[in-house]
Amino acid sequence: MRSIYLDKEHVSVSLENKTFRIMGKPAFHLIKVIRIGVLEEVLLIDGQGVAYRGQVKEVSKKNIEGTIVDSYKKDPQHSISVLVGLVKKDALDSMIKMSVELGANRILLFAGEFSAKHKVNPQRLRSLCISALEQSNNYYLPSVEWYANIESVPFEDFEHTITFHLSTKENRGKKPAGKSTLLVVGPEGGLSSREVAYLEGFSSFVTLPTPILRAPTALAAAIGHLL
Repeated sequence: MRSIYLDKEHVSVSLENKTFRIMGKPAFHLIKVIRIGVLEEVLLIDGQGVAYRGQVKEVSKKNIEGTIVDSYKKDPQHSISVLVGLVKKDALDSMIKMSVELGANRILLFAGEFSAKHKVNPQRLRSLCISALEQSNNYYLPSVEWYANIESVPFEDFEHTITFHLSTKENRGKKPAGKSTLLVVGPEGGLSSREVAYLEGFSSFVTLPTPILRAPTALAAAIGHLL
């Protein structure tokens, strides 16, 4: 069943009439690329834990219309958010998608001392999140937040912070049950000694028993370590 993000600009749902309508780019993709047909079902996800199962009743040149068959509500699977030092564009794309697919509540990016130097396009990152949400059937769309440096990150929003860092010998970063946790992964160049010293004031540290990992692989392994 094809999943569609329920953005108000292109997708509308009437709970009173139990109908839906898909327009614009999402409709074009479904009609021209997927070649969706009448009686096929779609999953309309609002990104806040609710989804609607719909059945297509009409496909025109530009729009898709149908009826709502059922609705579902899911709680978040965990309370992990990620903080990532800005990496190269290809790696950043992979990390954004992985974060959504693995259920991150929030995605925070910061410009580290050893970060890649390029501009961040918030709209493009949001599009990547939506694409990953639709591919993974994740009911929750995380926010993507940008911070100029590690000191400006709102660590106080989280009950626990765990930093994955290559040089530390400590291994005390198991996620406390039920607590909101921020997972920290540095850029390709790693965290600077100043950034590590700052984090040492409140963060637990973990070193995974692996060779040196690419940033996207490190993020996936780190989230898996806590799940």
